[in-house]
Amino acid sequence: MEKTLKFCLDHFSIGTPRRMEASQVLKDLGFVTGDTSKDRSTHFVLENTLVEVNFREEGKPIVWLDNSIPAGVLPRVHSMRLSNAGLDAEKARAALTEAGIPGVGQVNRPTSQRVKYGKVCGTASYQTIFIRGLEPFTDILFGVTTQLSKHLIVNLDSKYIHTNQAKKVKSITFYCESDEVFKVAVDCIERLDAAMKNVEDHGRNISEVKLVDAEAYRAEFGAEPRDTQHFPAVAATFGGCDLEYVAEAAEDAGLNSFAKDGKLYVDTRKELGIFCIFED
Repeated sequence: MEKTLKFCLDHFSIGTPRRMEASQVLKDLGFVTGDTSKDRSTHFVLENTLVEVNFREEGKPIVWLDNSIPAGVLPRVHSMRLSNAGLDAEKARAALTEAGIPGVGQVNRPTSQRVKYGKVCGTASYQTIFIRGLEPFTDILFGVTTQLSKHLIVNLDSKYIHTNQAKKVKSITFYCESDEVFKVAVDCIERLDAAMKNVEDHGRNISEVKLVDAEAYRAEFGAEPRDTQHFPAVAATFGGCDLEYVAEAAEDAGLNSFAKDGKLYVDTRKELGIFCIFED
């Protein structure tokens, strides 16, 4: 069983105790970054989103601002945010609360970090709203991020061009361990997408997700799903790619890959916790 749904994800983050190794795998596959990562995170910026790799210590809670979750088995996607347009985080919070979404927290104080996504660089600022205890997103840092420095984020004319020609993240695939999780996920994602439709950053987010059960996972990936996470993100699909280049790059890097239905699948589970899927 599988199902594709509309969604409005701003970005996702991979937590790993081996950040440099994980970042190097993405570089080996043709992604370009300028981050020096003093704050122990690395960003790969695309037209609609960014992929973040964070250092997280095994066995210790993952803490960000006023939220904390168990680390779980790393590496894995440990953080995910909904998309929000404009500069007012309170509008996103109001949209969620008016829709009756439970667990919506207050708007956190702004945070900042130096970013270098291309020729334009500087200090970017953010505000975050956490959504706690919302099934099935209960074992990741989940919520909304408002990016307050719009001149330093995605879709910049000056951003780095990826050697593999990847333009965007087209979708994220989640694994559902049971029919009940599948049903809850569909309901939750549909409610969240409807709640955010008037405040999301249209055209500059990951606008699609796919849910798969065990049978669909095996059929697509030719592997057994891992049961180390409640509702794991198991793949990210990148669009606009040079598939021949990526296939050669994966071979050079010693990564297993296979072609299927016009897509190239690269097994980066060891380093990133997910498969990377490339489409032209």
